[in-house]
Amino acid sequence: MHRSFRSILLFALVLAGEVPAEDPEVWALAYFRQRYPTRIEVDASGKVLEVPLPDPMSVEKLHLALSTDGRHWMPLAQNGPVWEQRLRDPFIRRAPDGVWHLVATGRAAGDPANRRGPVCLHATSRDLLTWEVVESLPLMQGVTDAAGRPARNIWAPEWFLDPETGEFFLFWSSSFEDAGWKDSRLWFCRTRDWKTFTPAEVLFDPDYSVIDGTLREHEGRFHLFHKEEEFGERTGERRAIRLAVSKHLEGPYEGHEGSLNDGQLVPTITEGCAVMPDPKQPGWLLLYDYCMSNGYGVSRSPDLVEWTELDDTAFPADARHGSVFGLSAAEAGRLQERLGKAPDAGEPGGALEVVSSRGVSARDPSTIVPCGDEFWMFFTGRGVRSLRSKDLVTWEPGPRVFDRPPGWIADAVPKNRGTYWAPDVMKVGDRYLLYYSVSSFGAMDSAIGLATTPTLDPEDAEFGWADRGEVVRSRDGGDFNAIDPAVFQDDDGSLWLAFGSQWSGLKLAELDPATGLRCHPEKPLTPLATGVPIEAAYIHKHAGNYYLFINRGSCCQGVRSTYHIQVGRSDNLLGPYLDRDGRALLDGGGTTVLETWVGPLAGAGHAGIVEKDGRLWFSCHFESDNRMDGKATFAVMPFAWSDDGWPEVAPPERVATE
Repeated sequence: MHRSFRSILLFALVLAGEVPAEDPEVWALAYFRQRYPTRIEVDASGKVLEVPLPDPMSVEKLHLALSTDGRHWMPLAQNGPVWEQRLRDPFIRRAPDGVWHLVATGRAAGDPANRRGPVCLHATSRDLLTWEVVESLPLMQGVTDAAGRPARNIWAPEWFLDPETGEFFLFWSSSFEDAGWKDSRLWFCRTRDWKTFTPAEVLFDPDYSVIDGTLREHEGRFHLFHKEEEFGERTGERRAIRLAVSKHLEGPYEGHEGSLNDGQLVPTITEGCAVMPDPKQPGWLLLYDYCMSNGYGVSRSPDLVEWTELDDTAFPADARHGSVFGLSAAEAGRLQERLGKAPDAGEPGGALEVVSSRGVSARDPSTIVPCGDEFWMFFTGRGVRSLRSKDLVTWEPGPRVFDRPPGWIADAVPKNRGTYWAPDVMKVGDRYLLYYSVSSFGAMDSAIGLATTPTLDPEDAEFGWADRGEVVRSRDGGDFNAIDPAVFQDDDGSLWLAFGSQWSGLKLAELDPATGLRCHPEKPLTPLATGVPIEAAYIHKHAGNYYLFINRGSCCQGVRSTYHIQVGRSDNLLGPYLDRDGRALLDGGGTTVLETWVGPLAGAGHAGIVEKDGRLWFSCHFESDNRMDGKATFAVMPFAWSDDGWPEVAPPERVATE
């Protein structure tokens, strides 16, 4: 059974106490929070486009999260700031005397140094809670380019202890252009006392603009990870992490040609990288910020050179540009005690009447379907992932639907990278139909595909998924988005697909039961519900009425997600669907079935109903389970119909806290 993060820390506290900083038991992530208002994209022709993004926000202050594996991070202070100083790109490291030194993009208000050119922020602390000596550092004072122009910025500073001299080696990016990302270079200086600094010098001057450097020494070589900051008509999209290596701290650094995008290590658009030893096995982890798609990624390497992306990761909502540092279990425990985390309530994975969470991490679950003596559920992941269970209580991984991307996807949705969203599955006749979404974050360039198999049991000789191609497609510039499919079969045998996300809302299309594809592709789609944000349709029939379950609110932000499930009812499959108060879902109506917060669970999404032994159960995911270090979790919970015919879900966590 899953052990809570706090239990692990307390156990370590008892057995271990303090440990040396070079042998950390817990890792900390320092970050600020932001959701960008727009995303800058480069299309196939090299044209730069600015795409508006929903629900922008910014909390430019220090935040902290903890992890024992470097892959799953639990925010402290319920993902709120732990220091009120304004800053971005925080970097924290402990000096040999035990004092923590923070450097960041920003400035200390009222510091006279602010008048001496661009500055960065510096502060010290002995406990990571109280920060002292808060000051501005004018590290580029007096530095000009060949045309006599002064530097315009100091971005993302970090420091490294020179193993030969014992000096603090500070490095950062600066530009002399009208925007800090243009023709930027990495610079450095040295100090012994944080009062006097050597003149700034160029550290790394490649043939591309460079920002966001971080250093790691290994086996006598210095590895300089950094962001190539190039995009536009001349270069195309090249904003991603690269590596340069040198035998000497001050260089010269020689670029390493990574395996992606002509030399890069990780996908575009990424920045704000941090490198740490892998706590689970020999090797390294590279953490990086998908800044304009509001996500975070992790790649793993045995040698700091060749990197492989990891799937199973979880980061605090809206985390931007983090740095990592090690702690003892005692230090981490004190931070938890002072800063707190979201409340606990039982342990996931227990009996359905006791706890909703199944103790497994999954997002966007399909309807649960039986096959033989097992139940199956499919969910978002590379190649479409699956879970199987004999009792709805204990779930184990099943095989992926696709080992390789279906051939039609590369042309239909070229930005997709092999992760397929929000599948749904139903047995129709003698085969199972599985619908899945192919898209990229925030885009309308999407498609829904279909795969079929005679059985879900991988041990059956007849098992095998066959891709049947595209069912429906949407395009940028249209008014709907072809994701989040939900298949429904009516009593007369007719087959239907509800789908959609944002823009003009949720749609309905009729399918051919013989093929699973659209009956009449030329016919207009039937509108079901509107109001942004909206997605994740699911249709269920009961006592002659049709029930349309939908999601409103924001997903994919952990504990900050506002996802919640609503429902409307109609006596006609095509609608109109009305909520309990008579308001149409096409007018933004909806009766709430599951609110955003249910005890330790946050962000209910993607409804489903399944019957077992004559009893109905409601399934969904929650964007965060605070008992699972904030990971998304798959949930199954008691379900019933009210006397007046409305759905009622009773998560044990909610009942226990009322």
